[in-house]
Amino acid sequence: TAETLVEERVAFMAHYDNLTGLANRHLFNERLRTLVWRPDMAAKHIALFYLDLDDFKAINDTRGHIAGDMLLREVAERLAREVRGEDLVARLGGDEFAVLIETRAGDSLLIERAHRFLSVVREPYDLDGQAYRISTSIGVARCDGGDCNAEELLRRADLALYAAKKKGRDKMALFEPSLDRAARDRRQLESDLSGALALDQLKLDYQPIIDLDNGKTTGFEALLRWQHPRRGLIAPDEFLHVAEETGLILEIGEWVIRQALTQTSSWPGDFRIAINLSATQVKSKGLVEAVGRTIHDTRMAADRIELEITENVLLEESEQCLAALAKLRGLGVKIALDDFGTGYSSLQYIRCFPFDRIKIDKGFVENIVDDAGCQAIVSTITRLADSLGMETTAEGIETREQLDLLRKLGVQEAQGFLIARPQASPSTASDFDLAPVDGDGDDQQGAVVDYRKARKSALKRRGGKVA
Repeated sequence: TAETLVEERVAFMAHYDNLTGLANRHLFNERLRTLVWRPDMAAKHIALFYLDLDDFKAINDTRGHIAGDMLLREVAERLAREVRGEDLVARLGGDEFAVLIETRAGDSLLIERAHRFLSVVREPYDLDGQAYRISTSIGVARCDGGDCNAEELLRRADLALYAAKKKGRDKMALFEPSLDRAARDRRQLESDLSGALALDQLKLDYQPIIDLDNGKTTGFEALLRWQHPRRGLIAPDEFLHVAEETGLILEIGEWVIRQALTQTSSWPGDFRIAINLSATQVKSKGLVEAVGRTIHDTRMAADRIELEITENVLLEESEQCLAALAKLRGLGVKIALDDFGTGYSSLQYIRCFPFDRIKIDKGFVENIVDDAGCQAIVSTITRLADSLGMETTAEGIETREQLDLLRKLGVQEAQGFLIARPQASPSTASDFDLAPVDGDGDDQQGAVVDYRKARKSALKRRGGKVA
């Protein structure tokens, strides 16, 4: 009867995903709890594969939600074809899937199964006649002989998925006890980071940048450091991802901009100050206003400020980010594209936005002396930048051979440990200890500059008090 059909439809909707026909989160949770609590499970094992599609949002943004739905249905069908009838494949919501199986397989077989899932997901998709590729990240966890409950298995799989995502796209990770320790450490790091600003634990170091023609200092890059009371000095790559994920990056990022401009506004001449921006900062509505306000408060010349972004900043919501960069450019600041050459879309982005500078990734510099391919790439980048009216800076220079070759290839500026390591600001150091680097011209000047003297003379000119 019609009433029976309605009841069956309601029952289906309560347990199955309307888009893909897979089990939904409700049915998945029911099945998981049933498996864990079954009396005979003490002699069996449960394995959970937790999948999250990589950058699925880009498909909806570029191809539309209809194409996104088509892809989700195809992913569901591919996963369903890879399991037995007694196994459960579920769509947990959005672009998250789960595969729940009973198995006695060891770790090696679970890893093999996860790689099979990675393989079937990465195969091309036909979306209205156009080929498209996507990948997934997978976390794998297991309950052996009833050693955990449903919530614990989910927690383990989630930790493994987080570990897989840290490796990059199209990766899997198997839960292991060390992930528990890492999670505890991360929670402690989050807690400590939330108070780091108030406790005055963050500081900026500055690394000089030199002109390869004459060896003179042209600018400095401001680099964030965290002086932790127990762990000591923590580098940004160890905590900035936590700041991004917790939202603290906006507060920290604004502090970096204000601190850098406050500390360097009294420095002499036309040295520029390079400051890194995160993706979250560029997307935030308050960035342009905050930069403008800080320029006004510190009386820093806008054309001495260079804001650096990486290609990753533009991967999502690129139109919004490019609009924000254009507004920043309207303030008079310069914009640089950092780590150039490492992404698939580098050429596209320099075509879309007139960057003032391209910073060549240190990966090319590291191998440039012995690798003809790296030499060809750097030479091409310098010629391309020159034709577009952009300047070039090479990062990560550690040997004289690298520096000499980069100069011959037409790179204009350089920074790296050969020239100087990042050092404290003039408030705590009398000058920057730079290795003497000769240019090609007659002026064989080293790059050392006494910034304490320069700061005093600048303050005198402005009528300020000299400390």
